[in-house]
Amino acid sequence: MEQIKQVLYSYFQFRAAVLRVFEDHHLPKDELKLLIVQDSNAIYRRRNNPSLWQPAEIHRLGKRLGIWDGQYNRLQSLCHLLECLPQDEQLQVYKWACLTVDKMIARSQNVNNWQSRELYKLLSWFSRKPMASQTRIRR
Repeated sequence: MEQIKQVLYSYFQFRAAVLRVFEDHHLPKDELKLLIVQDSNAIYRRRNNPSLWQPAEIHRLGKRLGIWDGQYNRLQSLCHLLECLPQDEQLQVYKWACLTVDKMIARSQNVNNWQSRELYKLLSWFSRKPMASQTRIRR
């Protein structure tokens, strides 16, 4: 479980750093359209609601802003780490984060399918558990 928590913490720290730097830099709309592959309205919505940013967009924006990202690749291993949990805890985690088996298959195939709220819920699940009672990941 420590690995899962570390992956989530790392992703959210990187995400926060990218969004802080993004607020300080004013990239031209044309360049943002190329990075995000959306229209101006989508850029406006993302500025007002940061939870709409997808992991791949955060990654591209971070690279453009000069922030190195080694954690984006680790986010791809999140599905595998969750599958390694004991079955009863895995079901509890999925229920807590509103995840289904179909959603997990989609997220394992494409890391960009992760929703911010799902990742926040996963982080809150693993952060609320005391260290002594944490279950070991089976290998």
